[in-house]
Amino acid sequence: SRDVIFAATADEEAGGLAGMGFLVDQHPELVRAEFGLSEGGGTTMYVAGRPLYDIRTAEKGTLRFKLRACGEPGHGSIPRDETAVSKLAEAVVRLARTTLPLRPTPSFESFFAVLTDMLALPASQREPTEENLQRVYGMVPSALADYVRAISHDTAVPTGLQAGKKVNVIPSVAVASVDGRYLPGQDEEGFVSEIRELIGSELGMELMNRSLPLEGSADSELYRSIEEVVQRHAPEARVTPIMLSGATDAKHVSRLGTTCLGFGPVKISDTFPADQLVHGHDERVPVDGYLWGIDVLYDIVSEFCR
Repeated sequence: SRDVIFAATADEEAGGLAGMGFLVDQHPELVRAEFGLSEGGGTTMYVAGRPLYDIRTAEKGTLRFKLRACGEPGHGSIPRDETAVSKLAEAVVRLARTTLPLRPTPSFESFFAVLTDMLALPASQREPTEENLQRVYGMVPSALADYVRAISHDTAVPTGLQAGKKVNVIPSVAVASVDGRYLPGQDEEGFVSEIRELIGSELGMELMNRSLPLEGSADSELYRSIEEVVQRHAPEARVTPIMLSGATDAKHVSRLGTTCLGFGPVKISDTFPADQLVHGHDERVPVDGYLWGIDVLYDIVSEFCR
């Protein structure tokens, strides 16, 4: 039998340093465990009309940064060939419109094998190449295509812009906030090099909000237990490992040597826009699907710890 340790913290969205990070650093005896189960998988996806449940075995690293462009200030009535705003805007557009190089990881390769099998693609089209990914993008819902792209490439998404205070003044400084995420097998230096190759060296780059990527394995007792329970509650569904495009408190717990998986089951219909609602307007889950997930999660924990 196993003990169950329930740890509830409130600041995961802010990096977890004052929550799970604090517990790991200051009170490791309270949360030390062989296995950990948190968020990052379990919401129904649909491929070729069939449900698919993902178990998070890996997650991307975080390296957010600010880009700073400088230029001469002046009066807004006199156009200039180049300003801080124009230099920053060009860099932001390049980041927004450019896909960084493909980097398949073990978790992504396992996921892509299941995905292409469900799509009944021939063996020659199941390797995770850019050509095969482009083919899959056209065969799955757009939200899933966006996610597949995100978990197979490093990403740098502009999320904030700041420049000027008066409409008739050309500002001397313009700043963009960028949410950077990089895959296991990549490091900070390599990720920054990718960005610099894309935007050049002129803009200042302030690095912040770091967390390392994680890559685990589906070959574990906990993974098999989740898979067995899901197949009992949803016999028509497939189960797959997956890379999480974001980050979780697993980055803290894993420092204790804990095997961390992500699975928070929620059953949704194929018309429910789950991916578009995350951090969006009117974020929600269906009540029936949430209650179904509680039953599944209860069975996973109780049976695994029996």
